[in-house]
Amino acid sequence: MCETTIRLEQRVREHQDACKRGNEKVSAIAEHAWQQHHPIKWEEVRVVDRASKNRELKIKEALLIQMTPENKFNRDIGLAVSPFRINKNSKCTLQ
Repeated sequence: MCETTIRLEQRVREHQDACKRGNEKVSAIAEHAWQQHHPIKWEEVRVVDRASKNRELKIKEALLIQMTPENKFNRDIGLAVSPFRINKNSKCTLQ
């Protein structure tokens, strides 16, 4: 997951370049690829969601990070959006 306002194609190229160079500091995807010794399936990259405003984008990103804890590509938890935890079944529980 990546909060970004640039086009997907450009962002993918940036990550591909980091992977080729082994530049793990600028890309969590490159870090994962190099440390786990496997290629990234670039053809399967897709936009998960869209937002027209920056605040909406940050909230959506934070919620997606909370809902997919098995995702190893996020280096932080995103925006603190609520005292509630949202599980994969869209049920809210107090943290």
